[in-house]
Amino acid sequence: MTADTPKKRLLRIALIGGGLLALAVGYGVFYNLTGYGIPCMLHQTTGLDCPGCGLTRAIAAVVRLDLAAAFGFNALWPLYAAYCLWCGTAMAAAYVKRGEVGYLPGKTWMHAVILSAVVAYGILRNFL
Repeated sequence: MTADTPKKRLLRIALIGGGLLALAVGYGVFYNLTGYGIPCMLHQTTGLDCPGCGLTRAIAAVVRLDLAAAFGFNALWPLYAAYCLWCGTAMAAAYVKRGEVGYLPGKTWMHAVILSAVVAYGILRNFL
């Protein structure tokens, strides 16, 4: 059995990242051509918007450089994008350098603050 080297782990991350990128681009092309996105089960059953409702439309608007529309669809899209980029990059780096799987960057309170903002947004967007 061969050793799991940082080089092999980097290649694995590159393949996974490339696959996720291809999936995201494919979904974006499909959405832009058909207008069909992933339905929100909360919205379909209750009529309420979850904190993620409108993200597909917001990202499509960002791609078209229509930032006003993007914020209209989901005001937290920059927070979601920054958080995913931060966590994804830190987790990939920890995996490549040390072989750690499931590493969560930062302090617990940082994640709690972001989660609180998301929950508050989910509540407020339905009552304002």
